[in-house]
Amino acid sequence: KARWLIASLLVALVTLQTIPAHAVLNGEEQRENKWVVAITIKNGNREQLCSGVLIKPTIALTAKHCALNSKGKKFSKITINAPGSKFNFPFTEDMELRTVTKVIAPKEPKNKWNDDEGDVAFLKFDQPFTNYQLPTIGTPSQIATLKPWSLIKGYGYGTTGDGLSKYSPIPLRYELSWGNDDHAVLGTVVLIASVTSMACAGDSGGPITGILDDNQEVLIGVAASIANKGTSGCEKINPTKMYYLNFNLINPYLKYLKAN
Repeated sequence: KARWLIASLLVALVTLQTIPAHAVLNGEEQRENKWVVAITIKNGNREQLCSGVLIKPTIALTAKHCALNSKGKKFSKITINAPGSKFNFPFTEDMELRTVTKVIAPKEPKNKWNDDEGDVAFLKFDQPFTNYQLPTIGTPSQIATLKPWSLIKGYGYGTTGDGLSKYSPIPLRYELSWGNDDHAVLGTVVLIASVTSMACAGDSGGPITGILDDNQEVLIGVAASIANKGTSGCEKINPTKMYYLNFNLINPYLKYLKAN
């Protein structure tokens, strides 16, 4: 088990309504980003917001819990918004949208150390977007070069958590460091702590990148869950509290994409 209970999934369920924009905790706007995507999931009469990242022209990467329900069944409708374009939640017809036709997800690990392990899914859609870029996926040898002070960046369309219902119309970036006193790599899951910035509701499945020694930014993971001691983690930054982020390293899961 993890040293801390990771109690709050980043995904937020809200009733269908028009929702004003807001931001992740201390997030910076990324108006020129062309690879982070917003993902809207229809689940009965509710819509669910997640984030993701394009890794191929017609494949996005996100968290498994953003694509499959607790029984492993695909949600009734999963829609991806074009990166770098207008985003509203719930989506509007003037947005450049793609509907997911297939979900590729790994089997559950036999010896999971917590519920976040294996929380990775690939979303297939049929038509590429008109304007996009693909990030460089970090190799295991590149990830091995990350040092305690190496910069880690997270991206998403999440909220500050005041009401868990206000999302950003553009992707936002939060920054962490790879290693500190509250850092652990267990299996494919990385636990990182921060007192300055963090993901929040709606950032599930959002990309996590690492900055290499040559300043190259490479994709290394997808966000799974957050918490801080005693709260859900989705609140305004409190400098006296530590925020914890779990994310999955994605390189071990690429074989599932190749196999399917």
